[in-house]
Amino acid sequence: IDGTSFFCRGYGDHFAQAGVTALNITVPDPDDDIDGAVEKIASYYQLIKEDPKLQLIETVDDIFRTKEEGDVGIILAFQNARPMAYNLAMAEVFHRLGTRVVILAYNRRNFASDWSGTDDDTGLSQQGRELIQEMNRLGIVLDLTHLSDRSSLEAIEISKKPPIFSHSNPRSRVNLARNITDDQIKKVAAKGGVVGLTVFAPLNWKGGNVLPTLGDYLDNMEYVIDMAGIDHVSIGTDSEATPGAYPPELRSRLRTQFSHLVGGYYQTFKDNPEANHLDGFSGMADFPLITQGLLDRGYDEASIRKILGLNLVRVFQEVWQ
Repeated sequence: IDGTSFFCRGYGDHFAQAGVTALNITVPDPDDDIDGAVEKIASYYQLIKEDPKLQLIETVDDIFRTKEEGDVGIILAFQNARPMAYNLAMAEVFHRLGTRVVILAYNRRNFASDWSGTDDDTGLSQQGRELIQEMNRLGIVLDLTHLSDRSSLEAIEISKKPPIFSHSNPRSRVNLARNITDDQIKKVAAKGGVVGLTVFAPLNWKGGNVLPTLGDYLDNMEYVIDMAGIDHVSIGTDSEATPGAYPPELRSRLRTQFSHLVGGYYQTFKDNPEANHLDGFSGMADFPLITQGLLDRGYDEASIRKILGLNLVRVFQEVWQ
């Protein structure tokens, strides 16, 4: 299971190469309002209707059925709760439409939560606290990625169900605000949740003029395993599901707006076309390289299966039921 992906335009052979069973897909754009979010969900309904190799995932049974049938499942997710602003009844509406994972806030403070790049961490709002309770009731996984330190720790404490960081790396190894602290890692694990390590290159970069590698990524993963335990680690690539589907103008705009959050990475490698991905991991088709890397480091099959998907399945089972 890829715990974070986006821009799926249909089934591709790279899914089979990856061995991927399900994708947690960011559906609305982070700045979408209610209308935009519903429209984006409808577009995925249409995609799934037209592509016999794709299935909508609403339950854990759907995941296992998709695996048995050799298809790829789509989990509908938000990276910003903005469409639910000031009307928490919309959480139930979006749940009924199939939404199963929600990040409270993206790259700015919203009605619910502060974000990771803030200079003045004010934590959760009252509406954010109420939204977490409603997500628990409905069966929507609380994703803490992109939240400020205070907001995420408050959310972990409030939530009665295990939350996740779907695509976050340890800040102790790569000191960027978008990565997470040891305290966040320990507390989400203690709550039964999962940390999804991301292959997003800037969050694996140790500085200098050398591109981050797959080995750096696996080092970050092992750091979290050693701290939180094998039952609390997963993968969230934070990469496009269909190669080339990321709109260039959107990529450029986000880099311009938020490049300061990744420590000068894009300025350092602005003339290097390979800087969009890790050295040794170019996209979803390279998922088996993660498996091989873990085998080479001595992890057994049962542990690797947990990392590849079963840990997320456990959280989904507890939250979605």
